[in-house]
Amino acid sequence: MDGSELRRLPQVDRLIEALGTGEPHPLKAAAARQAIGEAREALSFARMEARQYADAMTDLLGITISPAQELMWLREFIPEPPTGITSDRVAKNIEEARAAVMGFLNGPAVEGTGVRGTAYGLVQAAGEYLDHVRTARSWETRLNRTLIRPEPLKHRALTIARNIITTAS
Repeated sequence: MDGSELRRLPQVDRLIEALGTGEPHPLKAAAARQAIGEAREALSFARMEARQYADAMTDLLGITISPAQELMWLREFIPEPPTGITSDRVAKNIEEARAAVMGFLNGPAVEGTGVRGTAYGLVQAAGEYLDHVRTARSWETRLNRTLIRPEPLKHRALTIARNIITTAS
């Protein structure tokens, strides 16, 4: 975690507020001790979460995906509505979204890093697409999707990749 990430933790904000700029005061010291404890707890949790994420992604890196499985994953990650209710506009949007994901699979984020053909490559391409291509109604929505809240579609991309591996085995 760098300094900018620390500033996003509410516990750090409370610590800075508790320390203030005035004279030392017993209440400020107690609030500062509490804020320090909360910040330590938050950092400990963030470190644990980062280790778990690294372990999970390392596991995915070791799972080979065939080109056919990659296409199955893509069709399930960006699905088509049931036959007969797809308009030309919807079909075009689906085609463009799939092309964007394929662009990430073929681009420097996946192919260029040597993770193409792995389950990790699929998840990485999904993350790139969701963070950088998918439209958002406002900058707040984009911020929430990428930094504040867990993104359900990223989890879905992971689940689909794991399911494709299991069904192909």
